[in-house]
Amino acid sequence: MPNKTPHRSLRSRIVEVLLRTLVPFFGVGLLAGGLVGVVNFAALPIVESVLSQSWQATEARVERLSVRPPAMPIPLPLDLIEVQYRYDFGSGSFVGRQFGPHGSVESRRVSQAFVASVDADAVVTIWIDPDKPERAVVRRDLNWHVVALALPALMFCVFGGLMVMIGMMMWNDRPAVLRWRKPE
Repeated sequence: MPNKTPHRSLRSRIVEVLLRTLVPFFGVGLLAGGLVGVVNFAALPIVESVLSQSWQATEARVERLSVRPPAMPIPLPLDLIEVQYRYDFGSGSFVGRQFGPHGSVESRRVSQAFVASVDADAVVTIWIDPDKPERAVVRRDLNWHVVALALPALMFCVFGGLMVMIGMMMWNDRPAVLRWRKPE
């Protein structure tokens, strides 16, 4: 029985195998990176903000405060707020370092307003988890400008998922040259 597959060059076979291999792997990379971005910029801060709504307010003394731009390849209007504050709760004294539900990342507008409102050795209101008093935040509401950074990450998830799906369809529709054949 004659071979019905047209003769193809070795180069076209190599390109086809590379495409069938690289497209799904690149898609998995985009999907994984996008998921990390969605979790870090949206899911975890939303959960942290919701949980902190039931926390107790108390006063804390700011020991150290600095604001610097984050080391990012893309210039975004964000700052890293490095704050350290000391507070007493129950029978213990604690040191906190978390600014808000986004950790230390905050929009430039919010960080500049906070720095302008805090002097050296200033007293600020913080929110403490009564079940774990070592957990505290200065700001417990979400900054929707930072949450919006999850949108590009969500697009990475969509494109990565599509690339994985296209790669799977490419392998399902592979030509007879790539199929395993029994030896004759």
